Amino acid sequence: GIYKVGTETLDNWWGILPGLLLWVIAVSRKGKIGSGDGWIVMAVGWALGMKKVWNLLAIAFFTAGGVGIFYLFFKKESEKEIPFVPFLLLGFLVGAVLIAGIVIALELLDDTVKNEDDIERYLEIPTLAVVPDVSADKKNRKKKQREKKK
Repeated sequence: GIYKVGTETLDNWWGILPGLLLWVIAVSRKGKIGSGDGWIVMAVGWALGMKKVWNLLAIAFFTAGGVGIFYLFFKKESEKEIPFVPFLLLGFLVGAVLIAGIVIALELLDDTVKNEDDIERYLEIPTLAVVPDVSADKKNRKKKQREKKK
């Protein structure tokens, strides 16, 4: 899937690092930045992996920056603290919607023929013959040979 959750890849464990970095900054700043943001980014980073958590953080930082600029120019009384976790959620949702939109658009624009049913459906002609995928057969044979050796 697009957002694969799990521990089967090393990338999931590397995804903890951005959250760990936020947590270290929060601890070193002695309360000026909430350490909860770091914990949440660690959890999300573990679930999404390194690349996806950086994309999420980029969206969250840009959104938080936009809201911060809005507060500077249009609010008479500025808030001292703006929570970051809602921007993480917003970044996750925006990323998920963008990815879903891209996947749907690519699927709708894909006009390749994948099997004999597609030929009959799109070209409205019967299938005369099917050429098997030889590469898949080779992989299966090699796999069976390895299993026999064990």
